[in-house]
Amino acid sequence: MHICDVDPLSTTSATSVALVEVRRVGSPDWVILNGNDYYDVTWGGGSTEYVGNNSFSERSYSIWRGSTVQNTWWKRERFKLALQLNGYPLSERKLLVRFRLRERKSSSPNTNGEAWYIDNVKVQCSPNSMIVPTLNMLDYPDVPQYPSSRGARLVVDVSTPLTAGICDDSVYVEYRFGNESLLRRKTLQPVASTPGRYKTFIPFCGYDTTV
Repeated sequence: MHICDVDPLSTTSATSVALVEVRRVGSPDWVILNGNDYYDVTWGGGSTEYVGNNSFSERSYSIWRGSTVQNTWWKRERFKLALQLNGYPLSERKLLVRFRLRERKSSSPNTNGEAWYIDNVKVQCSPNSMIVPTLNMLDYPDVPQYPSSRGARLVVDVSTPLTAGICDDSVYVEYRFGNESLLRRKTLQPVASTPGRYKTFIPFCGYDTTV
């Protein structure tokens, strides 16, 4: 889990701030884990910035843009490392992992407390490349336009054979309004009375708006 409380404009590369890198043992080259290595929807990421820039910053999540770091800011990310090991014999399937933060520009003012906080790093191995959760949609819009000003209600049951269960912050919906290019995202909230059930509303954006 991590919190990246770093303004990208204060570093020497605004689009490459906080990097996750790996190096195969025996190779001199460090490789930045990119969007293809990022489990995103399936495993609980949620940063479109990482998919686009292969980097984290305070812009990765809106909650990170606050003035004071809070415990509620922690985010879980998952990466798959198989693509970095494919084609090598078992004896050479060893990786080093590092987290690299870009240096501050000399012209940037010193900001107290600005940092990349990292905790509870885990490396897990599985014989399967991916275990996809099972979704059962219980309530969803059955017409492409908004039926009312309440917005579009979504309720879904999510299950997985993994003993670790589902991470609440990994259940979200992506949507667009009309023909806009902006892809929006909203996290579903757990229903306390029913384990594994999540719900949300896609916000109202005008009658006859296509979602």
